[in-house]
Amino acid sequence: MAYPTPQLASDSGRHTVNERFYSINELTAMFGVTRTSVYDWMKAGKLDFVVVGTRRRVLQSHLDAFIQAGTQAAKAEMAEKTRRPD
Repeated sequence: MAYPTPQLASDSGRHTVNERFYSINELTAMFGVTRTSVYDWMKAGKLDFVVVGTRRRVLQSHLDAFIQAGTQAAKAEMAEKTRRPD
């Protein structure tokens, strides 16, 4: 029996079948934050996720995009602070 290729909600084509999934616990350990913080990021749309069964998982590409967005925001904040004297 052949199984259909899994499709992700709002799939942008940047995902691969062999892409790594991260659990909420792995993300809390990685970033040193609480589970609530991770769920807040998801609820705010800052961190994309997929649902596998009843559990949320974050794909490597989602994590990369989250880190990239945070890096860009930090760079913009630093640039703004250097432009205006305190």
